[in-house]
Amino acid sequence: MFGQKTTNWLNTQETIKACKYVILTLCVFNIITLLILVHESNKPPFVIRVEPHGESALVLANSPKAYPEQQEAVFFTEKFLDKLLAYNHETLEDDLSIALSYMTPTLKQEHIDSWKETGSLDKIKRAKFSTRLYFDKVVANQDEYGDFIVHFRFASETTREGKKEALIPFQGFVTLRATQRDMNNVYGLIVTNINVEEA
Repeated sequence: MFGQKTTNWLNTQETIKACKYVILTLCVFNIITLLILVHESNKPPFVIRVEPHGESALVLANSPKAYPEQQEAVFFTEKFLDKLLAYNHETLEDDLSIALSYMTPTLKQEHIDSWKETGSLDKIKRAKFSTRLYFDKVVANQDEYGDFIVHFRFASETTREGKKEALIPFQGFVTLRATQRDMNNVYGLIVTNINVEEA
């Protein structure tokens, strides 16, 4: 009887020892997996660069070859202005949130303060109107600091209760600075200044 208790105790000790090894192995495996995930998530995304003649190349986002080009600045500007100025009372907050994410923190705060002061967002929601932008001209040039100055001209068409009311011409420019591309900013551009006035 004493021998059986000793054998049971030894089996229990061996089982506990084996469980400790299994748990330790799983912990080490989980730590290694977590480190790999953190390392991979910190890597810059890949960019597919398409040259004007159609040739494609895969480059890392932090490579000099991934620096935004003029046609990207034009596309980015149109998308940005569309989110910022093409109002739709149903998607207003989502659109403006996207537009604000493309701005520097200072410019973003200036817009938020202006909207609060004028109450313009509430007016758009109450009036239930929408606007659509028709771009006439969008031209990007780089200055001596490497920033893009993008000049634009567009017409803004307002619709209220299904009726088109006005087509108003606007012009202005946006200043864009290159920044590192990541999952939150695949364009690698950020708006540092914007000027819009009725043409």
